[in-house]
Amino acid sequence: MKMQTEDKIHTIPFRLLLVFLLLSVGIAAVGYFFYQKERWQIRKTGAESLAAIADLKVKQIRDWQDERTRDASFILNDTRIAEDVAILCANPSAAGAREATLNWMSAMYKNGQYSDMYLVDSKGKVLLSVPEEEPDATAYPQVYLRDALVSKRILFSDFRRSDDKNIYIDIVVPIVVGRAGEKSPVGAVVLRIEPHGFLYPLIESWPTPSRTAESLLVRREGDEVIFLNDLRHKSGTALSLRFPADRKDLPAAMAVQGKKGVIEGIDYRGIPVVAALQAVPDSPWFLVAKVDMAEIYEPNRILFRLIGLLTGLLIMASGLSVVLFWRHQQLQFSEGQSRTEKSRMEILQKYEHLTKYANDIILLVDREHKIIDANERALTSYGYGLEEIKKLSFEDLLQAGRQTEIGVRLSEVEARNGHVYESEHRRKDGTTFPVEISSRVIDIEGSTFYQNIIRDIT
Repeated sequence: MKMQTEDKIHTIPFRLLLVFLLLSVGIAAVGYFFYQKERWQIRKTGAESLAAIADLKVKQIRDWQDERTRDASFILNDTRIAEDVAILCANPSAAGAREATLNWMSAMYKNGQYSDMYLVDSKGKVLLSVPEEEPDATAYPQVYLRDALVSKRILFSDFRRSDDKNIYIDIVVPIVVGRAGEKSPVGAVVLRIEPHGFLYPLIESWPTPSRTAESLLVRREGDEVIFLNDLRHKSGTALSLRFPADRKDLPAAMAVQGKKGVIEGIDYRGIPVVAALQAVPDSPWFLVAKVDMAEIYEPNRILFRLIGLLTGLLIMASGLSVVLFWRHQQLQFSEGQSRTEKSRMEILQKYEHLTKYANDIILLVDREHKIIDANERALTSYGYGLEEIKKLSFEDLLQAGRQTEIGVRLSEVEARNGHVYESEHRRKDGTTFPVEISSRVIDIEGSTFYQNIIRDIT
């Protein structure tokens, strides 16, 4: 019994372990939900930032287009330009018209937005060029020239690679004059743009510091999506890098498929990214503003470490609290046990004193009827020493012929939880004397014994 008690003292109770487990699970759950909430907030903030940058880029491209359109509209709607061009188409050597035309072309060229400017007649022949150089009949897209002359509208070419391997965008402005009551095209002005000078830097710039962010223009060409500008992470891609337009995970392919807004996908490097997709109005172009997912969630990784550290500290604190509570209970239990043991020892001492010097014989007998202990009166009455009497059984003290009655008597003691009866006992020297026995069952540290108070009734 004492060993069992000590085991309980030194073993944390199951209920305290359960409390610690529940606290740990609760703390971990709160940490997890807080982490997910913050992760969602970081994703939301990153998505909003990308969407705002995509909107900004599209607006910048539209503003650039509008400025070019205003230049083209100035040429289209100026009647003096139309008259001078009509004169030059009829007589390319007309000095006045040539000088006036070169003046405004040179002034427009100096604003730095155009790499070349050409004046051509209705048949496509180059009449003037700025800067002045040997005219190149293949320097402008003939198909756009024909369409502009027929439609009498300003036409923007797409990004194209010329024979000199450079990339250009051409704006074809038809020159229209009134003849016989209707307006007829007499020629056109071709404004050539090198996107590397302004448009590409405009597209590729990023308004905030970032290791991986980039924006790019794409368009659909048949069953493929083609990248129109050079990329941050891969050079020489303008009008060269292509992917299948039906790719489900490529942001550029998603854009030409008509998807808009913020998406997650795999970019041309095979790296997970978050991207904002926007169509550029009045053009076949689509803008993709993207950043690596790892960069988006980098604050999340730091937060994860902090939450993990805090969660671990809280779990350790809860474990320490449980241990301290257990130690406090253990201490109280030990103090209680000590008080109980002290009280028990005091009672035992009193009991031992009472039994040792009692006038009646007192014998303690186990279940096998073996004598376990005896008081001084018993030793005097039977004539045995303590060690001698402890080697005897209860039957050894009975008068010859009465040994069989002990089993019946002790059964009655157990059945009645105590019994008083008379018998005849025998001393060491063989003499006998009548006795009255008061017997009862007692429990000592989990074991059953018979306490017998025996009175000599001679």
